[in-house]
Amino acid sequence: NWGSVDIAGNGDNNGDLTIRGDGKDDTPDFIVEGSGSMTNDGTLIAGGEDTKNDTLVEGDLVNKGTGLYDDMDITNGGHYHNTSTGKDQGDKIDVAEGGKWTNDGLSDWGSVNIDGQFENNGGLEIGDGNDATDDFHVGPEGSVDQNGQLDASNAGHAQIDGSFTTGELTPEGKPDDNAWSKFDDVTVGNGGHLENNGTELGNGLVVDQGGEYVNNG
Repeated sequence: NWGSVDIAGNGDNNGDLTIRGDGKDDTPDFIVEGSGSMTNDGTLIAGGEDTKNDTLVEGDLVNKGTGLYDDMDITNGGHYHNTSTGKDQGDKIDVAEGGKWTNDGLSDWGSVNIDGQFENNGGLEIGDGNDATDDFHVGPEGSVDQNGQLDASNAGHAQIDGSFTTGELTPEGKPDDNAWSKFDDVTVGNGGHLENNGTELGNGLVVDQGGEYVNNG
């Protein structure tokens, strides 16, 4: 049980690790520096309900166990990987340009902002439960390769100003049976690209001038 943790070398958690934080928002309490790497094989609690812990990923953070977060920022050069055995949950995750987030396990975030790269091969739920807030945004430089199951139906309005692709066509040109994306309302902005090669479902789709939508599913 630590008030804060700063990893510039190598870290490995095989037990129960709690990072209490300082109770202040926007001050990182769990930092993986650019030279650092941290692997969680146990239970990592760096947030949770009504907490103000912030996680800053400048290096490599790997979750193979259970990870609970408040807000997470992945900076340029940083990579957060929730593996196939991993299960994580947090309030907000922000992937900056040059940063990367990979989800191969089970993931649940209240708000997602992608200005870098995101690859989903597992199960992801997005939304804070408040219909008045918009919780999913892909910025102009952001890209999402969605090859798993993504449920943003409780995320309010989704804004796609970068690239979002669901699934990959088979060599025979058939849709991907394993990939599906579920939305509420979606707007594809100028310069944005939304492509479906699997299954997608939503309430309303708007493609602005300069935006592109391709459906092969």
